[in-house]
Amino acid sequence: MRVRLSRLAALLERSVPSIPSPRRELEQYTTPGELAARAALILGLRLGERAGEALIADLGAGTCRLGIAAALLGLGRVVAVEADARLTPLCLDAADRLGVGSLVEPVVGVIRRRSGPLARADAVITNPPFGVWRRGADSEIVEYALGLRASPVVAILKHGNTPFYMRLASQHGYRVEPVLGYEFPIPMTMRHHRSRIRRVRVEVLVFEREE
Repeated sequence: MRVRLSRLAALLERSVPSIPSPRRELEQYTTPGELAARAALILGLRLGERAGEALIADLGAGTCRLGIAAALLGLGRVVAVEADARLTPLCLDAADRLGVGSLVEPVVGVIRRRSGPLARADAVITNPPFGVWRRGADSEIVEYALGLRASPVVAILKHGNTPFYMRLASQHGYRVEPVLGYEFPIPMTMRHHRSRIRRVRVEVLVFEREE
């Protein structure tokens, strides 16, 4: 599907629901439609000629905004892995309503550094937890993605950790490139929140395997 960024962002915002009753221990924050659209477009550019044929993993998928964006762009088949089983019906319903239900397969599963439900993936797109409430929750998902030997891995990560990810990428035979900065809005959705909207600086990093 050829679609403009603004159109794709609006589709995601309108048709893919936010995470209901988000849980603090899982750091559940809904990816904004604009950011999901931008990340999917970056993935498409990096896939190049492989776009349309790739098996794409959306890790820590939430309600599948990233995976659905990739499917709407025609980048390939998407396996959306999410630990919270409550979100699977929301993902399926949104994908069906947007006409990509046959391309998006939700899988309930917990991801650790060296274990998870997938044996392989050609590419990964992910907005993992930021690792504020459980240290290392973000790097666990990234390291799992690199262990799948997927390339590219497009990850939305908390700003300031790029040097760490450069070292991690090197250890796994990858190079990493920061391609986008973004102010991620976190609305007042949990009891401990004190601001109506808090904005967290994030970066979209692209990991690609060294030749």
